[in-house]
Amino acid sequence: RVFAIGVRPAREKPVGRVLAANQGGGCQPCSAPHIQRVSAYARLLARGIGADAVFVKWATRSAPMHDVGKITIPIELVRKPSVLSGTERATMQLHTGNGARLLGRMPALAMARNVARYHHESFDGSGYPEGRRGEEIPREARLVKIVDVYDALRTARPYKAPYTHEQALAVLRHG
Repeated sequence: RVFAIGVRPAREKPVGRVLAANQGGGCQPCSAPHIQRVSAYARLLARGIGADAVFVKWATRSAPMHDVGKITIPIELVRKPSVLSGTERATMQLHTGNGARLLGRMPALAMARNVARYHHESFDGSGYPEGRRGEEIPREARLVKIVDVYDALRTARPYKAPYTHEQALAVLRHG
C-alpha cells in the first residue's frame, strides 16, 4: 500500500534504506554530518539530564531520524537557501507527519516516530504539527528539538553565519 505522500511504510521498506535516503539528500540540514552531530548531541544531553541507559540508547538511535520525512518534500524546497513563502512553509511542515508514517508501526521505532513527528513542537505550544505544549511533547522529541536547533545555530548556512556556542545557548535559553 502506498500512502498519499507517495512512499511505502517502513514495514515494506528496510529502515536502513530510509536512513540512507535521509542522509543522502544533499542539503545542509539533511547532511550526514548534521545527522551525526544531532545523534551525538542527543546522547550527551540525555546523559546530562540523568536519563536511564535505555532512554540514552534509543534517543541516540532515534535522533538521526528527526528529518526523515524531508525525503517526501520536493528537493528544491528542502534546498532553498532563502526564506520560505507561507505555502512553502506549509509544505515543509508536512515532513513531520510524513516522517512518522515512513517509520511505520514497528514497536521498536516508537521513539523514532515521536522524534520525527514532534521535534518541531515548542514548549509554549507555538510549534507544529499539533501545537503541543510542555510535557504533552514526548521527552525524546523535546530533547532532539534542543540539539537540532543548537546544531542549526552553530552551522553556517547560505543566509547566516554560524553562532558561537555562547550565542547558541543564549538563543536556547531566551529565544
